[in-house]
Amino acid sequence: MDAPDKNCPFCAEPIKAEAIRCKHCQVSLLTGTADGAPPPKSKKPIWPWIILTPLLILGTLMVVGAMSGPPDEKTKARSAIDLCWKGVDDELQSLSTRRFVRGTCQMMVEKYETKYGRSPTLRRE
Repeated sequence: MDAPDKNCPFCAEPIKAEAIRCKHCQVSLLTGTADGAPPPKSKKPIWPWIILTPLLILGTLMVVGAMSGPPDEKTKARSAIDLCWKGVDDELQSLSTRRFVRGTCQMMVEKYETKYGRSPTLRRE
């Protein structure tokens, strides 16, 4: 029972259908190489990653920055009050300076609460 012939995909010579190596060009029909070893993997270039990754990160940061915008007046006032109370807690300051800063902070809290309403998390004393 003879098997039908087929043509070698590398040299186009007729070979048996069950053949795993071409008898004419000696190329393995399984791997496509003459020694039977698998073909080497092609190396993908790395330069697109080196260029595109920083650009994508920069673009993302620009979008996030554009969406956040500057802080509003209420946030600025709240930050100023928090910073003021840190001056009161500074033990390197003299007692009279800390009393003056405490009075200033209390006035800032009063103005904040008059303008934006009472805040339960705002330090008052």
